[in-house]
Amino acid sequence: MTWNLTYARAEEDRPNERYITHRSNKTVIVDTRDPAKYVVNLKSQDDILSLALNQIYESNNNTNENDLNGRLDFQYPVNSKVNVKFGARTRNKNKERVNTYDIYTPLSNLGTAGNTPANLPLDYQNERTFLNGDKYVPGRFVTKEFLGGLDFSNSALFEKEDAIAEYITSNYTASESITAGYAMADVTLTKNLLLVAGARIENTRINYSGFEFDEDNETAKPTPEVSKSYTNVLPGAHLRYQISNNAIARLAWTNSLARPNYFDLVPYANYSPDNMTLVAGNSELEATTSSNYDLMFENYFASIGLVSAGMFYKDISNFIYSKTDLNVNDPQYGQLISYTRPQNGGTADVYGFEASFQRQLDFLPGFLKGFGVYANYTFTQSTTTGIEGRENDELSLTGTARNMFNASLSYENKKLVVRASINYADDYIDLVGGSAFSDIYYDKQTFVDLNASYAFTPSWRFYVEANNITNQPLRYYQGISERTIQEEYYNARIQAGIKFDFFAK
Repeated sequence: MTWNLTYARAEEDRPNERYITHRSNKTVIVDTRDPAKYVVNLKSQDDILSLALNQIYESNNNTNENDLNGRLDFQYPVNSKVNVKFGARTRNKNKERVNTYDIYTPLSNLGTAGNTPANLPLDYQNERTFLNGDKYVPGRFVTKEFLGGLDFSNSALFEKEDAIAEYITSNYTASESITAGYAMADVTLTKNLLLVAGARIENTRINYSGFEFDEDNETAKPTPEVSKSYTNVLPGAHLRYQISNNAIARLAWTNSLARPNYFDLVPYANYSPDNMTLVAGNSELEATTSSNYDLMFENYFASIGLVSAGMFYKDISNFIYSKTDLNVNDPQYGQLISYTRPQNGGTADVYGFEASFQRQLDFLPGFLKGFGVYANYTFTQSTTTGIEGRENDELSLTGTARNMFNASLSYENKKLVVRASINYADDYIDLVGGSAFSDIYYDKQTFVDLNASYAFTPSWRFYVEANNITNQPLRYYQGISERTIQEEYYNARIQAGIKFDFFAK
């Protein structure tokens, strides 16, 4: 018998975040020469100094989660050919989000002569190397020291407004309780053939509550608590055949479950009147289930290394995707630019193959025996049914990249270890729109990393790690690759240090 009990608490607290914005209806110039990277600027850069004060606000955000887990497992060898295992597990989560958003209107000028940027202390943010090019430099902003020093508690200087519409629909409480049990057996059918078969049963109980906002009366009230309970039986069987001392073939049939995200189930509605956008939850979401079939061949080298190849197929039901409709006329919020919410689709078929190779080249002479290579490739193809409004379109399952490739070259001896790696993933659909024009894609990415270490003694080791050497951006596009909707740069990350092993011999 083995048992385990864990408790964890996580909390993110973001107090007193302050923002100041200025706005103008002055003429802007849009440079469209590069369709993937539009540039929008005021007709005159001096117009920045005359922008009118739009809003000053402060937000306080807290999200916390408690997680209690327990499990109990038993193993009983029936005889030399049959080993039985069974057990149970429970998992209980409670999560809460509490946000506030207050707007502060100055009752007198912030600066000596007004509230425009020309009358406030500004800070240039152009001294840093902006990763997307000089034409996208951030520009001038009100200094954080000035904004942080404003006395919002003085009612003679600022009028406070609780902007409840800005935050209340993002607040929620949620609890999820999962109780599961399983039974399985390892059965040696022949000298070379092993069967692993069993099933687990999982019961999920959830309770969610959020808030809804009455636009006419500018009031909020809690939404009715959503409670659900459902049970899933998930059988599985694995066959492993020992072809030779170094070669194995595996055949597996499994069933799996993917529950909706916390926030997706909360009956919230996050409306932005400035942008005329609505993002809503969906308390009717059902869990996704999948029947999986895998065939794999593995051959291990006498020294360090292996070569493997396999095929897989997944039969998925009730997959969850994010749907965005443009130019929607909502009965409560009126005309919207976009309306986004999670939904259940019908079925999805996912199939493909993967192959990998890993080998330490210790058969080479001299120092060359320290080299090693690794490569992995996965091809994935998917089709879907039941996506609302897109029944006649051939849509892939969201989040599935067709091609993924990883490779690395390493060198290792008693003191030195060096590894260079490359990771590539194709683009894939991330958000489904009302038409192909409004589909949002996560763009393809290639990452190059390098790490090395050198052991001066068995206890002391110097190391250096360099990640994202090529400054690969995170990028989304709409419909076609030329229409950038979001692009973020993070630069290369390099760290170095000394490690000491207290237990090295």
